[in-house]
Amino acid sequence: MIIGNGFAATARTMDFPVNTGGVLGIGLAGDKNETDLNLAGGQFQTFGVRWKNKYNFIGQTWCGGNIVLDGLNTKGLYAAYLYLPDFTDYPALGHVGTKRMLGITNIINYILGMASSVNEALKLLATVELVPNAIHTNTPSDPGLYVEMPIHLVIRDKSGSSAVIEWIKGKTKVHKGAGPVLTNAPPYGWQLKNAAKYDYVKPGNTDVKVD
Repeated sequence: MIIGNGFAATARTMDFPVNTGGVLGIGLAGDKNETDLNLAGGQFQTFGVRWKNKYNFIGQTWCGGNIVLDGLNTKGLYAAYLYLPDFTDYPALGHVGTKRMLGITNIINYILGMASSVNEALKLLATVELVPNAIHTNTPSDPGLYVEMPIHLVIRDKSGSSAVIEWIKGKTKVHKGAGPVLTNAPPYGWQLKNAAKYDYVKPGNTDVKVD
């Protein structure tokens, strides 16, 4: 993300080995939605989150389905999933708590339809229980395939605020003030430590020593 002159611009690459793009998804204000808790065998579906969009949004979908991988709403809120294999470990879904359940792959559709900022998105997500679910692959070759993707999530808004959400060792970790850059694996904490090695290239840094 680049911030300047009163604007914030964000971009990403889509270099996954399989072409997942080609179809844009649109959510309209007033659209009714329901999370899909498909990994629970249907037993918890009645406890899933239902919502009606407050805002319009657009984004790239997963293989032509209704899951947005990367999108932006009319309030300037942006969210994207990035690939996090070998580290992602989702919490177990084995009981009904006091919160309504939201499938992790439905988060972007939910916050783009309902939130106007990173802060508002995080407040909304704090009111629900985030549980693992699978992405439906809606392609002619695999019309009925469901895939549980190892992912982490970045949220940004037009003010330059950002947050990263990850699922590590069965726990949900929220990193606020997450800065302008996120890659795929490794996790965000490792990325911070690695980026610190390159502080010497920052403008105005007169310490030219390199370890």
